Amino acid sequence: MDGIRNQRTRQLLIFGILTFLAASATSANISITPAYVDVEIQPGERAAGRFIITNFTDSDQRFRMNATHFTFGSDGSLQTIEPDDNSSADWLKFNPREFSLPAKGRRVVRFVLLPNGNLADGDYWSSIELESLRISKVEVRGDDGHGVGLNVVSSILVPVFGKVGEIRHAARIRDLSVVSVDQGTLLETVIENTGNGFLFVRGSYEILDEAGRTLAAGPVGNAYVLRSTERRFRVPIEADLPVGNHTVIVTFGTPQMDHDIRKTATTSW
Repeated sequence: MDGIRNQRTRQLLIFGILTFLAASATSANISITPAYVDVEIQPGERAAGRFIITNFTDSDQRFRMNATHFTFGSDGSLQTIEPDDNSSADWLKFNPREFSLPAKGRRVVRFVLLPNGNLADGDYWSSIELESLRISKVEVRGDDGHGVGLNVVSSILVPVFGKVGEIRHAARIRDLSVVSVDQGTLLETVIENTGNGFLFVRGSYEILDEAGRTLAAGPVGNAYVLRSTERRFRVPIEADLPVGNHTVIVTFGTPQMDHDIRKTATTSW
């Protein structure tokens, strides 16, 4: 191939954290069950469990189990990062760590969480990465005819959450505004996790006129908000807002809390 430079990339797929209650995560005819782990970690004890890996293909495959850490950016993007104070990646051990799986076969992989030292109360997390050791070669060509050779390694990430001590769920809506841009009208809001446990939030908005009549309403979106992080939402408002002073109300609900989070602002239009 002309002008080829080899590059290794990894497809990171994290099904468990997106579907939350999915029974298994599947990619390229490989599944891992369960797709999500949430365990209690007691002082001086270890938490253990197992995964079932199934190969639905007609060929033998080989895999490696890795422990990785991740977070979500303020825009909701998944980012794999180095272990930090919230990470349990250094605690994860596997048996076996590397193994072969025959065609149409399945295998049990056991894992254990071995916490290090005294831990503050809160959620700690990491992900179990099922990495295929089969490399797929892909060629990508640009408009100039030059190509790039990619060695693609596929993997599935399964989130692992460990709860230590008392979990305190709390959040606040930090910013709320309605802005006019070239593309139209946007509602912008930021929700911040101020507790020590993760939240799944689902938001909605309502815009009222001075008489209390609803001018516009709709969903803001939903997302996981990990401890010490925030999530920014930008939602287009399709309604044609009249001139005047309007009240904007944003409400977020979460199954981890017994009350909604709400913020009200006034905007002139």
